[in-house]
Amino acid sequence: MTLAELSRELTVSPSVVRRWQRLSTNGSAAAVGANEEVVPASELRTALQRIKELERALGKKAMEIEILQAARDEVKKRPRYYGVSKR
Repeated sequence: MTLAELSRELTVSPSVVRRWQRLSTNGSAAAVGANEEVVPASELRTALQRIKELERALGKKAMEIEILQAARDEVKKRPRYYGVSKR
């Protein structure tokens, strides 16, 4: 299929088709040069969003651990004050 035929079929200008072709070629060359797989941008965005969610959850859990450790240390200092018997 020629460039003109494709642009008519897609109802876009030939320059747009050329740009798409150039972007596709450059992206493929970059991926091959990096010896990596080509991943769709939407899949990458989804993965990055999931990473942010997991980092946020990890931060919350780390804070919970710090609070619980501080509470444990406080109870160890004054067990009778908190109604805890020493074992």
